[in-house]
Amino acid sequence: MGKLLSSLVVAAAFTVALPASAATVVLNSPTGTSGSGLVYTNGTGANQVKFTATALTYSSGNTNLTGVPTISTPVNYAEGLGVNPSGDNRHTVDNSGALDFILLRFDTSVILNGMTLANNYSWYRDNPLDTDATISFAPVNLASIGQTYLTNLGTSSARNTFFGAVSGALGANDFDSNTTTSGNSTRSFNTGANAVASNVWIIGASISNSDKKVDSFKLTSISYVLAPPPGAVPEPATWAMLILGMGAVGATMRRRKVVARMALA
Repeated sequence: MGKLLSSLVVAAAFTVALPASAATVVLNSPTGTSGSGLVYTNGTGANQVKFTATALTYSSGNTNLTGVPTISTPVNYAEGLGVNPSGDNRHTVDNSGALDFILLRFDTSVILNGMTLANNYSWYRDNPLDTDATISFAPVNLASIGQTYLTNLGTSSARNTFFGAVSGALGANDFDSNTTTSGNSTRSFNTGANAVASNVWIIGASISNSDKKVDSFKLTSISYVLAPPPGAVPEPATWAMLILGMGAVGATMRRRKVVARMALA
């Protein structure tokens, strides 16, 4: 009985530590549009997450991602999301002449920790197999700046408010994912005990571009963990299980001591 109760306590402790939900979203099937972005809905009930994907283009020299970028057109292809910055149908997320990104605005903080990139030799003539990428986040809650994940960044006021809050933070909080590959490449990042949660993320062609090759890809999918915020208090049911289990174990130990004393009397 004591072992069983101890196991219940351990199980409850693991319940406290486990994240609420992990998911992968394929980006070729948006559930709608909202002004300057494509809208996605994933999961159901308490695990449902909604987000908007918007295309950004920064000037090539803006490696800190400061100021207000151009809001480009996110293009939905079978292989995933591309960026059309000037109507020329370049169709990939690339760093040729400018820096293209996909901006992801979630309705809740998520630990973005994976992505799949698609690349085809025929999509870009210059170094077409290179897919170095920059992933970055801004520690800003959209509600705190009077916006939601659906806010249309195509309007100047919304755009200035949003980028006034995140400018510089995106370039400062980046994870580099460097590789040379063709076809589909699935990569992980932002994992482990120090993983970061935010509701504002970008995935784009490499900012640093250390090998000086053109990086070009379409964003096929993303993976995330919907986790409780740092320092979150466990749910009442979890606390009840822990307290009940510990109390029962204590009572069992006291009974054993009583029995032992009676046997020695």
